[in-house]
Amino acid sequence: MWFHGRASLTPGNVADITMAIPLLEGMATRRLLADKAYDADKLRNWLKERNVKAVIPSAASRKRPYLSDRRAYRRRNVIERMFASSKTGDA
Repeated sequence: MWFHGRASLTPGNVADITMAIPLLEGMATRRLLADKAYDADKLRNWLKERNVKAVIPSAASRKRPYLSDRRAYRRRNVIERMFASSKTGDA
């Protein structure tokens, strides 16, 4: 898991979201872009308390989905491609 210069390695059987709040603690940010795996009320409430905009699509299991900034979410793709190219060795 990686957040703006911070990283944490966890065993494969640990959900990434368990490290989200500890990694975000003390960071000054206005917006968090994340995938559906981070759609949890605990994280959303934590972000809201700190005036951080959650750009997280709602999980399919949500009865009342949250609205999400689709334009901002598309920017996440740039980061995804960077990680994918580093894994394959493409530059």
